[in-house]
Amino acid sequence: MAVVTDTTTKGWAPVVYGRTLNADSWWRAVPAGTGTDGWLDTAVNAAVDGGNTLADGPRFLLSRSHGRLLVGVACRAADLHAEMNQHKGRALHCFVGWLAPAAAVGGPVAPRLSDLETHYRQWAGELYAKWVGPDWDEHRAKLRGPRPSGPVDVPWTGGSGRSAPTGSSRTGRTARSSWHRRPNGSACGRRRSPRPARPRW
Repeated sequence: MAVVTDTTTKGWAPVVYGRTLNADSWWRAVPAGTGTDGWLDTAVNAAVDGGNTLADGPRFLLSRSHGRLLVGVACRAADLHAEMNQHKGRALHCFVGWLAPAAAVGGPVAPRLSDLETHYRQWAGELYAKWVGPDWDEHRAKLRGPRPSGPVDVPWTGGSGRSAPTGSSRTGRTARSSWHRRPNGSACGRRRSPRPARPRW
């Protein structure tokens, strides 16, 4: 998809990547004016990693590049939806997140990693149902690529108006010590689990 002029000036817009029941088509939602090639595709696919080790727990992504800030989670689709989660008995994986201009007024406020770890099923589940649902059982001939998304209220404090769930941090800003930074400027976190998982970042 070619990148066209971006008219989004502020706020977080949904990014949803997950295949449908009838087609090996993955991009469900990208911010209006944003292409699915280049940095966005690289960042999302690095987090998803073909579903590798996601059975052990989700991976959380924070990446800044090309004037954009991307935050989200790669996980098994079954973590987010009770029905839209498998194809011919094969467990599906997905990525659900939010993208904002890094130069937005006041700067986009990313969630704390601990908040994503606690609330990702609810936060990402709502977006997964909204954006995957309409395409889930469509015939492949009717799928026309990702739908354009626009700025939305995000569920963490300081993002764009909605308050954080009870029990979560209310500082709103990313805890730098909790995100593991990579040389390319992105950062990733893994949900804590009683069973140790092999580090992938």
